[in-house]
Amino acid sequence: MNENQINNWLNKKLSIGAHSADHKDLKKLNYNDKSYQIIEPIKKIKNIFNKDIKTFSYPYGHFDEESVKIVSENYNFAVTTQRSRFSFNKFENCKLPRVPINQNDTFLKFYIKIKTIYEDIKFKK
Repeated sequence: MNENQINNWLNKKLSIGAHSADHKDLKKLNYNDKSYQIIEPIKKIKNIFNKDIKTFSYPYGHFDEESVKIVSENYNFAVTTQRSRFSFNKFENCKLPRVPINQNDTFLKFYIKIKTIYEDIKFKK
């Protein structure tokens, strides 16, 4: 998204999160490069939009424990590409699974995905 799109998003009272500085695979980086990729978006968003961001999404869904440690020190929540319903106390705040919702999902399918074991069956730890 460009700055105008982000401003438009924020003006509609929607929240934003980080996805790294340059969308690099965190598992392939050394500690310093991981830190830069994870922390730089916080500074940039604060500087440009005067907003604090507290959520992170791992690029490509790839992460390792070193990345999770850096993320957990700088964000409240982070999402993975692992599939499962969110369940309190089942997942770490910086390793939350996603429930994929697609444009063709009906309200019934959405409900099934978030309220039944539908996604848990697909979840592989």
